[in-house]
Amino acid sequence: AEELPLELVGVRALAALRRVLTGEGLAPRLLASTTKLRFGECIIRDASLPYTQTLSLTNSDSAPLAFQLDAAALAGGPFSIDTLAATLPARGSVTLNVSCIPRAAGQCLVHVPIYISDPEAGDANAPTVRTDRAYLTLTLGAKAATPRLVYDRPEVVLPTVPLGMQARAAFYVINEGYDNLQIDYRLPADTVRMPLQLRFPEGRLVGYSRKKLLLLVTFAAKKPMSFTAKIELLDMEGNRFPINVTATADNSLLTLQPYLSLKAGQITISAEEGKPPTLVDEEETARAASLASTPSKKKDDKGGAHLGGADDEVLPLAKAALEPAMLAEESLSAVAAETARSAQMMMAYISAAIVKLSGGEHGFPAPLLHPRAKPLVDLVALLSGKNLSMPQPPADRKNLRALTHHLHALLESVLNFLRSQGALLGGVRPDHLMPLENFMRYAEERLRTPAAEGSVSAQRKGLPRRQRKALELEHRTVHAQAWLALLVQLLRTLVMNRITMRTFAGLPGFPDSAASALAADASLLGSNLYSTPEQLIIKWVEFHWKNALPQSAKRIVDVDTDLRDGHAFAAVLVSHCPFLLTAPPTTMLDGEKAMPDAMPLSPDKNDLGTSLATLYPQPCDEAGCLANLHLVLDALATIGAPFSTVSPQQLHAANAREKLLFALHLFQTLPHFVPKTTVELNGGLHAPVTKSIELSNPSRKPIMYSVKLEGAECFRIEATSVRLEPQQTVAFRVAALARFTGVAHGRVIFLSTGDGLSTANASTLVFLLRADISLGSPLEKAVCEAKLYSPTPVVIDVTNPFDEACSPRIKIVEIRPPFETSSPANEKPVGVPRGRGSKQQQQQQQQ
Repeated sequence: AEELPLELVGVRALAALRRVLTGEGLAPRLLASTTKLRFGECIIRDASLPYTQTLSLTNSDSAPLAFQLDAAALAGGPFSIDTLAATLPARGSVTLNVSCIPRAAGQCLVHVPIYISDPEAGDANAPTVRTDRAYLTLTLGAKAATPRLVYDRPEVVLPTVPLGMQARAAFYVINEGYDNLQIDYRLPADTVRMPLQLRFPEGRLVGYSRKKLLLLVTFAAKKPMSFTAKIELLDMEGNRFPINVTATADNSLLTLQPYLSLKAGQITISAEEGKPPTLVDEEETARAASLASTPSKKKDDKGGAHLGGADDEVLPLAKAALEPAMLAEESLSAVAAETARSAQMMMAYISAAIVKLSGGEHGFPAPLLHPRAKPLVDLVALLSGKNLSMPQPPADRKNLRALTHHLHALLESVLNFLRSQGALLGGVRPDHLMPLENFMRYAEERLRTPAAEGSVSAQRKGLPRRQRKALELEHRTVHAQAWLALLVQLLRTLVMNRITMRTFAGLPGFPDSAASALAADASLLGSNLYSTPEQLIIKWVEFHWKNALPQSAKRIVDVDTDLRDGHAFAAVLVSHCPFLLTAPPTTMLDGEKAMPDAMPLSPDKNDLGTSLATLYPQPCDEAGCLANLHLVLDALATIGAPFSTVSPQQLHAANAREKLLFALHLFQTLPHFVPKTTVELNGGLHAPVTKSIELSNPSRKPIMYSVKLEGAECFRIEATSVRLEPQQTVAFRVAALARFTGVAHGRVIFLSTGDGLSTANASTLVFLLRADISLGSPLEKAVCEAKLYSPTPVVIDVTNPFDEACSPRIKIVEIRPPFETSSPANEKPVGVPRGRGSKQQQQQQQQ
C-alpha cells in the first residue's frame, strides 16, 4: 500500500486529502510470445501460397487452462489461425500458425480477443472458458498489394559515353506474385531524342520457377544529349511498372572525364596527321567483331529475344555491365575523395577566373550553397548576362517546410535555365543539390503516405529508421557529384562554348596569319573526345608552345600526358610575358636552343627560383615535372594572376579535364598581359614628365584595380589602386623623373581586384613605359670670357641631389651655337676669286 501525497498550494496538510492506494500483484496465467503480428506487404496471389507466421501461447498456471480465440473477428478477413481453442496442461504451451491470404489491395488490421477459463468455476480438469472479458488481444496487420514487378535499384544511370559509342547498364526485374507472365515493355516514343534499347538476355518469362530476370539497356547517340526517360514493363493486363533511365553522350572532355577514368587502360587516342583526335576502345572493337562473326538468333521487333527465349549473345554483355545497386564503403570513400579533389580544382578555377567565393573552409559545395543558393544564382547570372527568373521566397521565414520547397524550386529553376542553354544535366535532381537537412525534410514529405499526411503523430515520428539511413546514404553518394556535374556543365555551356573562331580575330599575341590558318584547319571538327572550343584552346596552346619553346613543342593529343611536364604551360607564359624568361637559353651542338639542365630538387622545397629558363628538359621524371609546375605557378603569382589554392602536386595529379581548365585560365588571362600600347615619357634630367592613361568603366558595377609598377626607378605612379564607378572615366597619371641619361623601360599593370559580385571582375591592362632622357636644361650657367687659345679657369659648385653620398662622373659635352645663315643687309657678299667657279656662279654672285 502507498499513500498518495495530495496537498493544496499554500495550505497546510489536510487529513481529508489523504488517500491510500492498495494493489495486488498477480502472476500472468497465459503468456503470448507476442500480441502483435505484422505481415508487412503481402502480394495478392494464389491461396495455395499463403503468408504464414507463428505464435506461441504458454500456460503459466499450476492447473490446466483453456483458451479460445474469437472466430468472429477473423470472419471475412485475410487472416486464419489453425487452432482457435485448446486446453493447455500446467506449464504447457502450444504453437499457433497464423496465415494471411489477401484478396484485395489495401491495409488489413484485425483485433482478435483471446479468452481463458476461470480457475474458480467449473471442473479443474475440464475448465470452462469465460467469453465475457478478453484476457489478451491479438493484433494482426498486413498491407495487401496486387502482383507486380519491382527492380533491384531505384533508377538506372548509364555511363557517360563519347558520340558513336554504346553505353550499357544491366539490372534485375523481380517477380512478386505472378504465376506465369510474359513481360512486355514500352520504350520512349521519341526515339530521336531518347534512343534507348532494351534487351532480355534471359528471356521474358517469369513465374514460380524464375523469380527475377536480367535486363540490359543500351544507348548510343550521334550528337550531344542528356535525358532521363522512363522504360515501362507491362503485364498481361496492361499494368505498368516504370523505371527511370538516365543517359548522356557528348564530344567534350569536360563531360567525358568520368568515362576516361572508368576506361583507363582500355582506350587509346588516335590522331592521324590532319585528322582530329579520336577515342578508340580496343575491347569494344574486339567485342563488336566477335558478335558480328556469330550467327544471331531471331529477335522480335523490339529487340528482345524471340518468344521469350534467352539471348546467349547478349548475356555476356549484360553480366559485364551489371554493377552493384549500392557501392561498398571502400568504393564510396574512393569516389568521395576523387570528387573532392576535382571540386577543389574546379573551385580554384572559378575563384581565379570568374568570381571570388567565400566559405571554402566549410567544404564543397558550401561556397555555392549558402545562403539559400544565392552564390550559385549570382554565378549563373554573371556568366549568362541575364537576370534569372527565380521564385519568390516565402513570407514566413521561420516556416522550414516552406523554405525547403522554395530552395527546391530555386534549384529547379537554375537547372531548367542551364538545360535551356544546352547543359547536359539529365541526371541531376534539385533535391540532390540541397543540404542534408533540407533533403531529408523534402524526402519525408515526398514519401509520406496519404494516411500519415493528416496524422500529427505520424508527422512527428517521421520516416522509419531504415528508410532514413537509406536516404542519408543516397545523399552522401550523390550530393557532391551532382554539384560537380552542375559546375562542369555550367563552365561547358556558359564559358567554353562561347570560344569560337571570332574569339581569335584580333586576339592579343595571336597574329592574323595564325587565325587564318586555324580557320582552315580540318582537324577542329569530327572529334568524339574534344569539342570545337576545346580544340581551339589546344591549338592556341600549341601555337604559343611552338612560338616560345620550339625545341620541345609537339602536337597535343592527350591533354593529360602531353601537358603533365609543364613545358606547354611555361611556353604560353613566356610567349605573352617574355620578361619571365630571365635566364638566357644554352645552345646545343646542332645550333638549336635548349633549356638548361637543372639540378633535381625536392618537390617540397621553395628554392626552385622564378625564371622559366630553368625548366627541366624533356623527358621529365616526377620530380622534374613538379619543379616545372612550381615555376609555372610561381610565374603566375609574379605577374599577379595566381591560380589560388593549387599546389604543384595537385596540378601534376590533375586529370585531363582539370588540366584543360588550367589552360582555359591561361587563355582568359594571358592575352591581357600583352601591352596595349607604349607610353612615351621623353625629357631631360631632373625634369618631371607626366602623361595620363585614360581608364573607362562601361559596366554597371564599380571596377577596382590594383596598380603595379615595374621597371626603371625613374617611373612614378600617383596611386597603387584606382576605383572606377559605373560609366566613369578616370585619367591615371604616370610620371618620369630621371637622374641619368639614356633610355629607360618599364610597365604599369592594372590588376582587377573585383570579386565579380559587388565589383566587376575586369580584364588586366598592361602598358609599356619608355623614357628617352637627354641632358635637358642645365641646372646652372657659368659665363666666362676668354681669348682664343688662352685657358680660362671656371669654378662650378656641384651639389649632391641624393639622400646619400655619391661619386659623380664628370663629362664635358660641347654644345656649339648655331651658325648664322643670313648676312646683314649692309654687308657685301663675299666674292668668289676669279678663275674659280663657273661663269653662272659668278653672275649670280654679282647680282
